[in-house]
Amino acid sequence: MNNTITKAIDELKTGTYNQATIEAVINHLTYYTEEDEELLFVLGDLLDSIGEKNYALTIFKHLYESSEHDDNILSYLIDIYITNGDIDNALLLLNEAKETPTVLFLKAEVFQQMHLNDVALKHLMKARSLSNDAIIDFAIAELYYYEGNLTEAIYYYKNTLKTVDRINNININLRLANIYSNLMESEMALSYFNEVEDHELENDDYFLKGLVHFQLEQYNEAEKMLDNVIKNEPYYTNAYILLMKIKEKEYDFEGATELLKDYVVIDDLNPLMFYHLGRLSLKLGSLEDAKGYFKRATELDIEYEDALLKLFQSILESDTTDEINDYIKHLDIKELSPEALHLLGTIEARNENDENAMQYFEEAAKFLKDNVEFLSDYYSYLSEIRDERRVDILQQLIALEPSNPEWQLELERIQDDIDHF
Repeated sequence: MNNTITKAIDELKTGTYNQATIEAVINHLTYYTEEDEELLFVLGDLLDSIGEKNYALTIFKHLYESSEHDDNILSYLIDIYITNGDIDNALLLLNEAKETPTVLFLKAEVFQQMHLNDVALKHLMKARSLSNDAIIDFAIAELYYYEGNLTEAIYYYKNTLKTVDRINNININLRLANIYSNLMESEMALSYFNEVEDHELENDDYFLKGLVHFQLEQYNEAEKMLDNVIKNEPYYTNAYILLMKIKEKEYDFEGATELLKDYVVIDDLNPLMFYHLGRLSLKLGSLEDAKGYFKRATELDIEYEDALLKLFQSILESDTTDEINDYIKHLDIKELSPEALHLLGTIEARNENDENAMQYFEEAAKFLKDNVEFLSDYYSYLSEIRDERRVDILQQLIALEPSNPEWQLELERIQDDIDHF
């Protein structure tokens, strides 16, 4: 009889799927002897690996009953039930099984599928009291890790590391390096990164290691990691940003600018890059370039608040307020933030475009009632056009800064003007 099993195994190994041969095995399971069980197990594993879960399930059920409930076979059964989404039968089978560390471990896996992590943890802790198997510590660590309880996760990952350095293709040192990076404990993170061979690092790991070197002010090492990231993935935006920050730390603003220009050659639709090009242009004293970059950033993302504010500030600083219409054609003025309206009102006030200036200031005033900088600018504008509402704004400033003598003097001046008039 085992010739049929062997034939089915050989066919599957050579990539041939012969349903008739497999069903011949399935239909005669009760005829096989104990000596055939190892071959049946191999066949079940092969069927499972190619996605024939129902055939595999039938074989493993037979083996489980024949082997007096072997935990190893039970693991295969539970895995198939979970894959099939049949949680009820998985739990039913486990509840009928003897409570061994493996059974408790499998129960925890099922409860995790049900999003009952507290119950899963309880079973893992019980399994741990019965066995010192590293995979139990690892499972506890993973549960804590995905729940965001990093302190507990570290403890159990380190316990796992005493026995093995990887489980289920997960490098424990790398996991700890990532955790310590998230905790901003850079020296600890680097110590674990250094335990990982380069060929095991993925691009995100190279970036994170580069970030750790950056945090430790090891800029040369950081650049090596980040250059490797970009070599592997030219569109890796964060690597360019971090390299830019390194060059800024070294006051190499021109180098930082050239770096981002290289990026926009391959991707000219990233508003973040144009924002930083604008910011760097300001540091280089190139206000005209900065305005162009900020405008481009806001064209690509009309809700890019930081770029928009920088654009308006640059227009004010360059004293080119008369060009404002060239920079806001693509914007919906009604959707601007109060902060943007404040700057736009200031720009139009300089242009002596009182209708627009008043509109923008009035709209901003609805939201910036406690903003001293805005109220100061609004007051100055109202004073300039001698609008009677300036007294109300001045009263607001006095209430916000009662110890500021400037506002009291302004109030006295206004009252003298009124009396004189």
